[in-house]
Amino acid sequence: MRKRTGYIILYIILFVLTIYNFFSYSFCDYGKVNAETPKIEVLIEGIDEQPKGKIIGACGPFTKGIELWHYSGGYWGYKGLIIRDEDLGGDFNDEEVLAKAINEKITFDYTIDADLYKKLIKEGDIKVVCSTALKDEITMGNKSILDLFYDKPIVEIKDGKIYFSAKPKFHFFDRSHVNYQTIIGDQLNVIIPIVDPEYGYNTYAIWKRTEPVDWGGAVGYFDKNDIFAFAPPESGKIAPAQIKNSSGHLIEGFTFKTGTITRKSEESSVGYGTFKNGGAVGIHFDYPIKFTFYSAKEPRDFSVRFETIPQSAAKGDPVFVSAVINSAFINEQKTNFRWEITPVKNRKLDVEYINKYGGTEEQGEINVFPEGDERGDHIFYAVFTMPDCDVDVKFIVNEDGTNPEEDDLENNVASATIELVETFNNLEIINLPYDALSRDISFKLAGENEIKAQLRLPRGSWDGNAKGELKVTNENNDLLRKFEVKDNPKVNEDSETIIRKPIINAQIQRSDFGDNPSKKIYLDVADPTKPIQKKASVTYNGNVERDYTYREYCDREENCTGHPVSSTTSAAFNNGIHEVQINTYVYNGKKDLKKKEYENKISNNYDKDFKAKILWTNSPIKFDVIRYMFHLDAAGNPKTWEAVPGRYQREFVQQCSADIDWNVTSSIKQEYEQDREAARQGKQGQAFYNKVVFATDKNLRSYDYPIKSGYYFNPAGKYTFEVTTVNYKTGQGKTKEHEELVNVLINSFRYESNLIYINGSNQAVNIANGSYKTPGILTAKNNKGIGGKELISVKTTEYKNIANEIPYYSDKPYENENENKSHDFWKMSMEGYSLSGSLDSYTKYKYREYVAGNQKVYEITETTKVEIVVNGGNNKFYTHPKMPDGEYYIRVWLDNINLGKMSGVDYSSINDTLKGVILDNIKITVKGSIYDDIS
Repeated sequence: MRKRTGYIILYIILFVLTIYNFFSYSFCDYGKVNAETPKIEVLIEGIDEQPKGKIIGACGPFTKGIELWHYSGGYWGYKGLIIRDEDLGGDFNDEEVLAKAINEKITFDYTIDADLYKKLIKEGDIKVVCSTALKDEITMGNKSILDLFYDKPIVEIKDGKIYFSAKPKFHFFDRSHVNYQTIIGDQLNVIIPIVDPEYGYNTYAIWKRTEPVDWGGAVGYFDKNDIFAFAPPESGKIAPAQIKNSSGHLIEGFTFKTGTITRKSEESSVGYGTFKNGGAVGIHFDYPIKFTFYSAKEPRDFSVRFETIPQSAAKGDPVFVSAVINSAFINEQKTNFRWEITPVKNRKLDVEYINKYGGTEEQGEINVFPEGDERGDHIFYAVFTMPDCDVDVKFIVNEDGTNPEEDDLENNVASATIELVETFNNLEIINLPYDALSRDISFKLAGENEIKAQLRLPRGSWDGNAKGELKVTNENNDLLRKFEVKDNPKVNEDSETIIRKPIINAQIQRSDFGDNPSKKIYLDVADPTKPIQKKASVTYNGNVERDYTYREYCDREENCTGHPVSSTTSAAFNNGIHEVQINTYVYNGKKDLKKKEYENKISNNYDKDFKAKILWTNSPIKFDVIRYMFHLDAAGNPKTWEAVPGRYQREFVQQCSADIDWNVTSSIKQEYEQDREAARQGKQGQAFYNKVVFATDKNLRSYDYPIKSGYYFNPAGKYTFEVTTVNYKTGQGKTKEHEELVNVLINSFRYESNLIYINGSNQAVNIANGSYKTPGILTAKNNKGIGGKELISVKTTEYKNIANEIPYYSDKPYENENENKSHDFWKMSMEGYSLSGSLDSYTKYKYREYVAGNQKVYEITETTKVEIVVNGGNNKFYTHPKMPDGEYYIRVWLDNINLGKMSGVDYSSINDTLKGVILDNIKITVKGSIYDDIS
């Protein structure tokens, strides 16, 4: 009970009077005044006919406020007056009943400003209009005084003071079934009315939620269009929807103010357990009142104003100015006018002048009609291009005040200065490196400068936000791709200084410079160290406009209380140009690389060991290459990479070789040794002579190989060779180079003898069944001898093929040469490597080639072993019995091989001959014949 009593005592609120000035200056003030009283007629706006005379001055608006609190004890408290709920019939929303219960008038007196009061006395005959400054949300004009008070207010002016008295009206939100209970959704014991926000607001007594600590009062907020709307966070107010239950607890998560102190909602409540019974809630109504003083005399006055004039402009901008003449005269009047538009520097300015009636004069005469005349307004236009300096603009009417005579010349001149805004010029230099396909760029549009538009309020007050736009134009869409302007929203701000700091994002693409390696379009440049230069420009300009309102008073209307006039002023943003110089570096490779010299020759041309080595260069294997190029971010770092086709095909060339090794497996000497030994021992009988019947005569023993004609002399011998070749091919199978070399080696084999044999017809022939007059020569191709017997047989005893792929890696870009894991053989054929003598292409131009995919080269090592056998069947061949005595021979030799005459093989480029060599030979001595032994 003590807590509630304390609460009631604390919130017995007396009549609250708040006076504040809606403008930046006040027409009425306290001070000493002349006690003399002018002749004054008081008129109430909305009730009395309004005056049409000249306005002398105004006083106000003043705001009277009335505030009542409802208590949980079931009554309203006001200035010590207690109005119980039951006395209101239970209907708290009945505004008239509550006002009648209070039954009190608003009364006040104000002392008129001394200077204004002197003007009123000097004028002598004055009319004063009492009105309200409260705005109508629908018409946007002022409400009627009768919207605030029940009866016509009583207004008196005497002894330098204004005396006012009227009975106030209350205004509640009257939408049916809308109250605190419907918004909160929790049952309340009483229904407290919601104040119509056009006329006032609810108030709340705030207590600490967890204990009875009084935290002071808070101002309420209510949105008629959205009854569940929360108060704007910056307002510091509380909306009904932010009260969550009948205990008065506030919803969590917002802040509000009690006085100047910010409170947290989760710690606070409306009242301390009293809200359910309507406690701790108040109602507050405002009554703004103003007075306007008019002269009763007939007005004689022209006034001029600029209807449209920018406060600033950039050099080169079109400037449009319009001026209006208003007349307070009762009848049409002829007067003079004149423009003065002067640059502050000595600049020639071409101005085009136009008026509503088609005139194009800078000055002249014109008929001016009374304000409101159906013949129209008097508007004059001037248009020019802003020079490189400020421009002073004046429009003057009835300059000397005598054509016609006027009471007041102070408003006959409209003057203003259009200020030149600073122009910013910036230059951005961007390099597109050799290995970059594109580069993102980002820069501040005006560098470190602020692009600013500065508005100044010409008069009155601002009406709404400043609006406009800083226009940013990409002048080179073909160079600045993916153009984007950041931090440059359209202007809609409650501010006089508008600042923009746009960031430009774009992309530079190599293809825009005629070089597009990705599409196999390659640009040639004479000097790759010098970039291709192009400039792109981003220009910007714009302006902001802002509406403002002021009251304009006419002298000819007896009831004129001042006309609200809306006008617009504007200001230009700094304009400028941001140039981007793009340096694009181009290098697309060398057509020809310095080729490594490989050997093409025969080495060890059948030396004493019957070995030879052939060296040659493989037929060039053409292959495609790629290079890696990057897409750079705005900092110049790679963000993605792309494999780009190289301009030129390259050739894989390497040293090929063949190693040849002949061996005498079983020589003629070895083949005949058993037979020779038998002859030395003088053995008789065919069984001791398997292949040759050597002479056993003692007188012939001194000869190496003595025979007598007419006995058999069988050819014999075994010979082998091994050839190993290394070739580079795109396939893995047997190479023609190896196969042909094996064949030509076999075909170079020769078995030759000049012994004379006898054929089946007892004719003398050589071993090859040819004329006995010439030696007989057997080869692999011509391998049949006497009687068609095969004497030379060739057999391949072994063939091996080892194919190793020459590896390359092209799956990702490498930073330096050592990281390219491709085989050195590839690097020898590609640009950008020391092995190909073109490392400078990489160090200077970041150009390096890699093998394009799906290309194979193999190192193929082939080995073949061949055995050649002479008369492997040991066929018997008899010498002719009449073969003359003398020296005869048998020799095995290899014929010359002219590599240059071979076709379809890589080593045919060798203009040299693999020279023949004698592998094996013996000398045979013929002494006597078989007939000697028979006889």
